[in-house]
Amino acid sequence: MTDHRKIINFENVNAGYKGSRTLKDITLAVESGRIVGISGPNGSGKTTLLRVIQGLLPVSSGYAEALGMKLTAGNYKKIRRSVACVFQTLNTDPRMPVIAQEVVLMGRYGRIGLLRSPKEIDRQAVRDALERVDASHLAQRPFGQLSGGEQQRINLARALAQEPQLLLLDEPTTFLDSESQHRVRDIVKTAHAQIGLTTIVVSHDYEMLTDLCECIIVMKGGEICEAATCV
Repeated sequence: MTDHRKIINFENVNAGYKGSRTLKDITLAVESGRIVGISGPNGSGKTTLLRVIQGLLPVSSGYAEALGMKLTAGNYKKIRRSVACVFQTLNTDPRMPVIAQEVVLMGRYGRIGLLRSPKEIDRQAVRDALERVDASHLAQRPFGQLSGGEQQRINLARALAQEPQLLLLDEPTTFLDSESQHRVRDIVKTAHAQIGLTTIVVSHDYEMLTDLCECIIVMKGGEICEAATCV
């Protein structure tokens, strides 16, 4: 049976920083199971929209709901537990004293709980996530010594180990070589289909979005100017 729940439901949402209005009257509906792209120039509000969905930036007016819960301070913790995020790759200090497997385990922290040790179910989730992104052989490698493409696969594994309902990707292939870009895209497409995620991808790469996504939202000046409903 098809699930027609609205994972994202925004009506005339406004939000911004220090009194400014970065998002302007955003109305958006995304059904469960969709993979949606968000495109637009720098400063158009794409990342701000993701921050609102995560509960990292409050709504100043309008109605905003994620995962069936109103985006209010009382629900932020519950929402974040079911929302995983992957950002663009950044330069990482090669001396970083953590191995790839430990980075993936970070995705379980919301389920493990404060000051508690991981259980076998958590370790198995890490192994499954590493296998899903074809990175089991990287588990014991220092994260800072991995290539950009390998680091991004580990970041994807961390997000998948969280067992989210909603996966947010913000410029996930920026700074990667062509081969790594295609590999990340294929991993996202396969994981989305196999796990039954709802996925939102922000990218300047319109070609990637057209290949990956069922619906593309175009933003400009804090507004949605195309495809406001992805159902």
